Amino acid sequence: MSYYYNLATGEIEFGKRSRGFDRMGPFETLDEARQALANAQERNDAWEDEDKAWAGSSSESPSSPDDAAQLGGYDS
Repeated sequence: MSYYYNLATGEIEFGKRSRGFDRMGPFETLDEARQALANAQERNDAWEDEDKAWAGSSSESPSSPDDAAQLGGYDS
């Protein structure tokens, strides 16, 4: 079985005890489950930095969903 981080309670669970909507995982170790939120925040921060760098380097950066659809950036 694996470990899960319960988003609703902030507790670590062994096995799928709570709703899938409320849990992050699976994690192989208890320590990985404890670090779930911190690791997710680090990934989100990195992705935001990449998005900012991409938007700053593109001369065709979409300013709206309609512009993005014309550039092929979003599904419409």
